[in-house]
Amino acid sequence: MTVEHHTYHFDAYPMFAFVPMGKKNKRIRTVGQKVQKGMIHRLHEHVKRKVGALTQEEKQKLQTFLEQENEAVLPIPLNKEDELYPHLIKPKQLLWQTFSPMHGLPIHNNSTYQEFYLQLSTEDLDRHLDRVIRDYLFARS
Repeated sequence: MTVEHHTYHFDAYPMFAFVPMGKKNKRIRTVGQKVQKGMIHRLHEHVKRKVGALTQEEKQKLQTFLEQENEAVLPIPLNKEDELYPHLIKPKQLLWQTFSPMHGLPIHNNSTYQEFYLQLSTEDLDRHLDRVIRDYLFARS
């Protein structure tokens, strides 16, 4: 897995490893404008709360899944306009694959969750994140 060469980190969101999505998107410059930052902050707070409820071993599994040496536990995809991609990445997209450093991660319908996580209610977002985190933990087991 070579996703670690595609990740970007921003101090304001330590739980996330931002990844460029799409063939023509090989890097990330910023995390978007004011509206995007508000959505990222909302998502970050949900993830931070969920990760806080995990055991140390589970946190370690999530961090090693992304091959990160920081707090990042979840890859967050951004499109070529540095805006949030509307679907989270499934862990199987990151397993056993190498990615060209000249391109972002490929976009395939079966490689992302179908839920538009940006439009979910608080309760639905919590359920979706539970599923995503559970899938990442299972993939690392």
